[in-house]
Amino acid sequence: MMNEKLSPERPKNVLVIAAHPDDIEFSCSGTAAKWANEGSEVIFVLCTSGESGSHDLEMPPEKLVPIRQSEQKCASEILGIKEVVFLDYPDGTMINSLELRKEITKLIRKYRPDAVLTWDPSRRYSGTSYLNHPDHIVVGEACLAALMPACDSPFIFPELMAEGFEPFKVYDVYLFGVESPNVWIDISEMIEKKIQSIKCHKSQFGDWINEMPDYVRSSAKSRGKDQGIPYAEAFRYFHLD
Repeated sequence: MMNEKLSPERPKNVLVIAAHPDDIEFSCSGTAAKWANEGSEVIFVLCTSGESGSHDLEMPPEKLVPIRQSEQKCASEILGIKEVVFLDYPDGTMINSLELRKEITKLIRKYRPDAVLTWDPSRRYSGTSYLNHPDHIVVGEACLAALMPACDSPFIFPELMAEGFEPFKVYDVYLFGVESPNVWIDISEMIEKKIQSIKCHKSQFGDWINEMPDYVRSSAKSRGKDQGIPYAEAFRYFHLD
């Protein structure tokens, strides 16, 4: 069945919630940069610092943390994002706990965004060569549980109200990493910023860094092809009642 193409208005306040440094840059950085450039307040939330993102025994987690956080801040500056939040959950072994759901609920109530962007937790694999990272799935599941029903319920995590975090409802939700999108954002003017932001994550790339720009352009071109968009990012969009 063909997905209905939707055209939601640009949100003014946005939370992008992902698992690791570089998740956002690959998935939705063109959209984030475009919205920020057009006046939206966009905040990045990274649930881990990506400390397990190496196979090099000479690069232990405690050494990698400041490197990956610095790389994320570099990427965010290129994209025009003024605030990055690290939650410091363990990279690679995250679980969908009530603690995580509560912390995301608290962030939503604190920043009161019009829209939240996060991982599609239903995507477990793609084709025959890709298995989704379990942290991506966990973050997506926790975000959706925070969005419905926790963030606007006075009776879920009532201790947050005692801390001054009043219930707040988010109406617009964008899932990235999806197989069946219904919203395509034209990132043609931001494709080079997207590539430059990914280049900040030097710790994650060997020689592939030289092939990456062509890969990113090709992927964005493929997503936009059927929509008549030169370069696009694709999402599954929900407007909650």
